[in-house]
Amino acid sequence: MRGGGATFGVASLNVCCGLANSLPPVRERAREFCRRLEEADVDIVNFQEVWTPGLLAFLRTQLPSFSFVARGSGVLGQPAGGLVSFSRLPLRSPEYVSFRGTRPPGGSPFFRAARAADACLQGVLVFELPAFRTVVGNVHLTANRDGKWSAGNRYEAFQAQQVRRVHDVLDRSGRWDTAMMIVCGDFNLPSECGLYDAVVGGGVWHDPFAGADTPTFHADLLPAGARAHRVDYALVDADPAHHPVPETDLLFTEPVQLPSGRTAYLSDHVSQVIRLPVPAPPDYTQLNDAKASARLSLWPPYHLDHEAGPYGTYPSTPRCARRSPGRYTPVTAHVGPAGTGKTLRALYDSRPTCLGREGVTSGEVYWINARDEESLATGLTHMAVQTGATARQLQAARDGRKPIADLAVAALDKRGSRGERFLVLDGLDDPALLARAQSPTGILRSGVPRSRSSHIIVTSRISDPRAWGPWIRRVPADT
Repeated sequence: MRGGGATFGVASLNVCCGLANSLPPVRERAREFCRRLEEADVDIVNFQEVWTPGLLAFLRTQLPSFSFVARGSGVLGQPAGGLVSFSRLPLRSPEYVSFRGTRPPGGSPFFRAARAADACLQGVLVFELPAFRTVVGNVHLTANRDGKWSAGNRYEAFQAQQVRRVHDVLDRSGRWDTAMMIVCGDFNLPSECGLYDAVVGGGVWHDPFAGADTPTFHADLLPAGARAHRVDYALVDADPAHHPVPETDLLFTEPVQLPSGRTAYLSDHVSQVIRLPVPAPPDYTQLNDAKASARLSLWPPYHLDHEAGPYGTYPSTPRCARRSPGRYTPVTAHVGPAGTGKTLRALYDSRPTCLGREGVTSGEVYWINARDEESLATGLTHMAVQTGATARQLQAARDGRKPIADLAVAALDKRGSRGERFLVLDGLDDPALLARAQSPTGILRSGVPRSRSSHIIVTSRISDPRAWGPWIRRVPADT
């Protein structure tokens, strides 16, 4: 590996293969920027706007030392979304996710339809560097063609949807031992706009270029009077104490003389480069201890019978056929005084679904003691560990950079699980704790969970309807 073996470098470049630009043909420019990348101290290069299979094949011939390639496959064999990543390091699990389905909530019908079509052409490519326990993302967001970045502009909600999809894809791409995540690319969002905080996840992602804030689009290629912005990012999500970004660089900042004799920029974008330390091997002992603790802390009350009905009696119909009304409600609260059977009702409602002819059950139940803030936070943390949260994500929660409730929400909404998933918050009797749980960052926030197969069940002595949000279904314990 280059750089003395202690660090590895990641570069990103929009190659400018659009239909309208004043630059020389992309292949003429690619010969030169690929030659310079071959000589540079970088190990991964993320390209955007590689729109044709011919250009992909040409780049392969110009980057012989980058033996590994990650890309999705378009209908004509082109890189899906124009995204392709070249690596000198072995990679695995490449996945491309389109922004299909994102669309502006307002504007004219033509504007909404055109932007929805644009979204199908952009997306996020993710892959893993297994030797370094690192996930890398390559991103290209839909451009704001108005060039207006004030709050409430007609592109803002549209681009915010795409930013959320980027973070969702990266979150579920990490493994339990992922030490670092890197995302690079053309976000088409200036660093001074209102969506910058969403791009960096409220501070979860470190932006090593934030201090200098150098524009990444060449001002010479903009219309007269327009100002250049930093619209490209190279972000790092890792423990800053163990994985700092020791070095940053910018490539292709000035016009160069091409082999044809012409002098021109190599792209309309600047290439950002970051160099990071190689992650250390994982500490398996701590992970095994945490998983064992999670298994014990998330069991339902062992003295209650999971087959029993709300009053301790067995249902007369098979458990796969018997349904509680609350099972179709994302958040249900059993409320009432002590001793009225709220916990037993929650246990009955959270029975896994019956699947197959043999009556085999499939599903997940996470039972958390919510009688005080410390117990609730500990239970959510253990739930996150048991469901595959990475050390990087847990460290971000401990540092306060990411709400622990977000990791629990990701566990409820995770894909690929069979059956229904239940989170039971037992004994949420503190009014202040209930209010915090219903805040925008709490576990009972509106719209959580998002998956139809996931449910949250709460038991509480708080019967006052004003204490509960309208999205929560309250069931009095005496009914």
